[in-house]
Amino acid sequence: MQSQTTALDGISLFQKQVFGAAERACPGWQMEYWDERLQYPVDMALPSKRLVIEVDGPTHFMTNANKPLGATALKRRLLERLGWRLVVVPYFEWSLEASDDEHDACMRAKLEGLLTKAAGLPSTQPDAQPTQTHRPPPNSPRQRADPDSVRSNASKLDAIRAMQGKMSVNDALKRKLLRGTE
Repeated sequence: MQSQTTALDGISLFQKQVFGAAERACPGWQMEYWDERLQYPVDMALPSKRLVIEVDGPTHFMTNANKPLGATALKRRLLERLGWRLVVVPYFEWSLEASDDEHDACMRAKLEGLLTKAAGLPSTQPDAQPTQTHRPPPNSPRQRADPDSVRSNASKLDAIRAMQGKMSVNDALKRKLLRGTE
């Protein structure tokens, strides 16, 4: 039996609703757009304005957290490096039961600053900010981790490898002792 949220074409109701709202805000979006340099599709793009919308359901985020998983974060970074401006519509900011008017208002709010920049028009929102947060540059003090956090993260990674069967538990414990962590 087919899920109520995924159509036979494999595109979710969530993505279709976002696409409809994006089309009403600014026509010309292409669903499942393929960027040759990226080498995999984006949910929707407006190539003429170098805009991408990524519709991220629960599988794009850590369990019980709103932090994107590694593959999702990587795709976002790659898109930005390739010169695309990105709008992320996470599942926790979208209601499938909302009206088209509510969806349109949400989409206009997300696109407003980006569309005016693409058209070279002044924004109607003062100092419009991008819709997603960015990490500090790699050499910023915030990312220069202290040795304790590096050891802690290495221990967590080893524990994950042990749980996945990629490393024995004994090897993980030995490495932990060598790093001097508890």
